[in-house]
Amino acid sequence: MPHTHIVRMSGDPRAAARQALIEAATRSQSVELCFTGTLDDVFEGDHHQDLTVRVNLRESVETVVARMREEAQNQQR
Repeated sequence: MPHTHIVRMSGDPRAAARQALIEAATRSQSVELCFTGTLDDVFEGDHHQDLTVRVNLRESVETVVARMREEAQNQQR
């Protein structure tokens, strides 16, 4: 099984998602996005450390950010 590439990003979640999608396209395979920062519009500034989601080829930035939000909600339960 091939090694999953991890893209570590912080700051703007949309920019992080965009960069992970570029990495996935460059590698022609899914990558893991490991994000540290806030998802401002959803969590009013709650800080997330190492929020990790899979990013698949040809997904939209919106899909990746939605997955980040879902994972953040799961972590808060």
